[in-house]
Parts: sequence; structure tokens; C-alpha cells
Amino acid sequence: MNPKLSGVKTSKGLFNDRKELENGSISRGAAVFPLFDLELNNLYLTFQNYWKWKRDVYVEYKITIRNLEGKSFLELSNNEVKDVNLISLRDIVNKNQIHFSNIKNGLVEIEIHSKENIVYPFPAIIGVYKSNSGFISAVHTCGRTLEKGVIDRRIFSETNFYVFKSERFIPFIHLFNGETGAIENIRILIYCDSNSQPLKVIKIPPLRKSYQSNLIHVNLNDLEEKHFSSSSQKKDFNLINFEKSASYFIKIEGESSSIFPRFLCGNYDLLNKNYCVTHTFREVNFEGDTIENCIDETQKSFVSLPIVKDKLRLKAIVYPTTSPSSLKVKIDTRYINDLKTISSSNIKDLSAKSCQIYTKNVISSDSPGLVATAFPNNEQNQLPARIAINLMYYLESGMNTMPPEIAHQMSTYLTGYKKNYWYSGIIFDGYDNIILGSSITSNSLSNCKAEDINFEFILRLQNDDNIYKRDFDLNSNESKSFKISIEDTFRFFNLDLENQTAYSWRIKVKKGNMGALYCLSYNDSLGCIYGEHSF
Repeated sequence: MNPKLSGVKTSKGLFNDRKELENGSISRGAAVFPLFDLELNNLYLTFQNYWKWKRDVYVEYKITIRNLEGKSFLELSNNEVKDVNLISLRDIVNKNQIHFSNIKNGLVEIEIHSKENIVYPFPAIIGVYKSNSGFISAVHTCGRTLEKGVIDRRIFSETNFYVFKSERFIPFIHLFNGETGAIENIRILIYCDSNSQPLKVIKIPPLRKSYQSNLIHVNLNDLEEKHFSSSSQKKDFNLINFEKSASYFIKIEGESSSIFPRFLCGNYDLLNKNYCVTHTFREVNFEGDTIENCIDETQKSFVSLPIVKDKLRLKAIVYPTTSPSSLKVKIDTRYINDLKTISSSNIKDLSAKSCQIYTKNVISSDSPGLVATAFPNNEQNQLPARIAINLMYYLESGMNTMPPEIAHQMSTYLTGYKKNYWYSGIIFDGYDNIILGSSITSNSLSNCKAEDINFEFILRLQNDDNIYKRDFDLNSNESKSFKISIEDTFRFFNLDLENQTAYSWRIKVKKGNMGALYCLSYNDSLGCIYGEHSF
């Protein structure tokens, strides 16, 4: 048990969820990704064999491709999980002579099987969508089906992804069913900032067939103009301005029985025929998911927001979905350099009762980044245990499509720090690949100083049995906001950068601590950036 938990009354949700996972025994993991239209957008699945290096567990994977009605068109079982794995769905479908039209907007399910305990049922897999025009978007494992025969009835409310009024970018949600039961009583609710009543409610037909799925596009353009307070919300096909504050958000409500209801969602770019993907986060709609007695500076929840000067900007968004009852929270921002507070937002009620959306833009003058902190602003001294925060990195030189939306969560002072971080990516021509990180911890907030860190960077390549290792030793000034270039790392090891080569990396922390790492790939000439957080 984390010694910090001793004597502290903590969340009924977040810590119980973790305890159940770690005390259980899991032999199957699964992930579901929509196929969209393989004629226009390929889907790559990439992942590394972390089961091997973390737990010395042997695993295999199974691929199943289904159409919208749930009919199986292909099953590939007993596949060996290699150290680095890359699966092209377009290649598999072509090889097996399946017409793209037969599985359009269907799904692919990848299952991980083992005779031993793999602990976590959601495998660390990245889905990379690449359009024929070269635009790319990525998302990690989100929804999954449950094991055959398992029934887990849930009333879900999924939310927290960026939408705005546009004739070019159309919000979408991909729903799916498991082997048994149904997804029913489905509603999509559209909310405007600071208005607790939905502007529009859309009822969606139930999914009753086994493994049935539905790709739902949401039209925001028929909402009345009075719902949008500024001229920036007017319909403009070519409008790409992400510095405006988030104005509204969507919830997907319903009931399920044989899936874990987290859904792939995002915005479809009509101009580039590109699906800009992320995943939903659940609304915390039950009482008690809080950390109590937060009265000390070191008890703040926080997230580091590193950027790259003159290259990358960032929009951070916190939606009011962290508590069913009114819970006011003070959100501060600090310079990452000296950790001095530069702005405060004292009136943010992060419950759906207020519908207040918090937005913070991090621009080049804020380089090398900011830190956002959350602290109770209520008499109970309670802080939500889960404060979801969406990070949208975009190019200083301009965007020609939607930026990535990294669905993340603020760190609490109780959660501790990992010693292993990992990720899997793909080299694509024209794209630079970087990792952004920070050594800021809860202790840093009180002593206004980052930590010295030392870590080993371990690189593996597709179809290469070699292991490439490099040590990084960063002092506290260097570590508070650092960048690792994948291309520089390839050159360090005298490796060729070949198009569509999969790579995987792992970081072993030897000294100090760090938060989640942001793994980004960008193409300046195309105006496209995509990425995810590390595992």
C-alpha cells in the first residue's frame, strides 16, 4: 500500500478501481477500433511486447474483423506477439480478398490471450489512422468487449472531447456491442458553456445484435445562433482557429452489459477525408470519488504542460464532468521554470451543475511550458480524484486539420510515480517524432524546484532483434521540460529512417521521478500533428 494513503480518506472510485485490477487475475485483454473506410483511411495497430519485459508472460493475439451488423469476415488466431508489432488492416483485408465496402464503418477487435495473469484487461495498443492525403491521427486502446459469458451491466455517461460549430469538422462517436445483451437507452446530449441544461438531446437506436456497431455523426450546425455567444462560432468551412476557448461539449449516455463503455470519438475532417480521433472519458456521476482533507501545498493535483518554443503550442481543457454535486476547485497556472503562480481561476465548479469549461492556451512566450494545479475551493477541502484534462498540441506554423486531443488526467499527490514508461510508433515520411516530458512532482510545487533525473532509453525496431540503449542524465534545470527526438536517437545508433517502420521505446527511471510523457509526430509542410500520452 502507498504509505501516503495511511490515515487518509480517499476516493471510493479511483483507488478501488486500481485495487480491483491489481488483486484480480486476467487472462484476456481486448481493444476495439472502428475501420471507417479502408479505401480512404488505413488503420495501423502498433504495440510492443511489454507483457514479456514487465512480467515474463507469454501472450498471443487474435484479430477479428466485423461489419456494422456484427458479422465476422475474418478471424486470425494464435498470432505470436513479437517485441515490436505492426498490423496494417488494409494489407490484411486485401490479402484475404475482402471488399472494403463490405466492412465499411465496421470494426476490428484485437484480443490478447495468455495462460497467465496479464493483470490489465486493456492492452497498450496504438491505433494509427492515415488518410490517402497523408493526414494522420492516433488513439490508444479505449473500449473493449468483455469475456464470453461475462455480464457487467453499466449505466454509462461518456464525454470530454472537443467539438465546435463547423461545416468542415463533424463530431462523431463509434458505439459497439459485445457478444450478448445490448447497448440501449442511448442519448447524445449537447451542452453549452455555463448552461446546465442540454441545448439538444438526440436519441440513438439500440444496438441489439452481437458485436453490432454504429458510427454516429453529430450535426451541430442546426443549433440556433443564440446559443453561441461570439462571432468565432459562425460556420466557416476553412476556419481553423484553436485558440478560442472551448464553448460546449457532448455526453453519450446509455446502458450496456457486455462491454467496457469507453468509445473512440473525435471530429471528421470533410476537406481532407481524415478522422481526427481521441476517446471519451466517463463522467463521474457517483458521490465519493474525492480526496479529502487537501489543505497542504503538496496535496494539489497537477499536470505539466511542456511545449516547444516557436514550434508547438498547446490548448488544455478541463470539462465539468468530475462530480455529480457542486464542487468548486481553484485552478492555477505556473511557469514551469520557477513554479511561480501566474494566473488563477477561483470559481470553477467542475460538476455538471455549472457546466463551466476551463480552457488554458500555452503559447511560445510561455516556453518551456506551464504547470496547471488544482486545489479545493470549498469548505469540505475536497478535491475530485479524477480531473480529466484534454491536451491539444498544435503547430505554431499553422494547422490544416484538427490537432490531436490527448485524453489525460491530472496527477494526485497519492498516486505515486512509475519507473517504466513505454510507447510504440511508426516512422512516416515527412513527420518528425518527439517525446515531451517533465520531472515536476507534487513535492516540486512546495519547494519550487524540479528534480534531477536519470533514465535509460531502450529502443526496439520492427524486424530487428537488436536492443539499443542510451542513458540520459538531466539536472533539475534540464528536466523540468525536456524533449527527446526519435530521429536524433536513430542517428545516434546509426539507424536508417525507413518509411512505415514500427518502433517501440521504453524508459527505465533510475533516479528521480517524472510524469506522463507526450509522444508527438508532426509534419510542418502538411500542417498535421498527432500523438498520445505514454503508457
